[in-house]
Amino acid sequence: MSKMDRKQVRLDKRQHKWLKRVAKTRGVPQAEVIREAIDFYIAAQTERNAEIQQKRARESSVTAPARRPAKRAPAAPTQSQSKWRGNDPHEERLRQIERLTR
Repeated sequence: MSKMDRKQVRLDKRQHKWLKRVAKTRGVPQAEVIREAIDFYIAAQTERNAEIQQKRARESSVTAPARRPAKRAPAAPTQSQSKWRGNDPHEERLRQIERLTR
């Protein structure tokens, strides 16, 4: 038997009654019922994950991957697109440079 780790679990009344009844009916310790329930859950999740992966594989093989549009460089903001209103220091500096280079 493999090494066991001890865990403390809190159950509500409904869960506790079910656990006691099943363990007594089967003549096994309650811990054994809990271990079997966890194993059952793990097996169900493993099967579900395998089905999801198979479904995704079928879907990806049926449809070609969608092409993403090429990314474009953002356009330079025009006067009307600028978020600044009134005296924009940057635009003012550009006008000064333009006057000096004429």
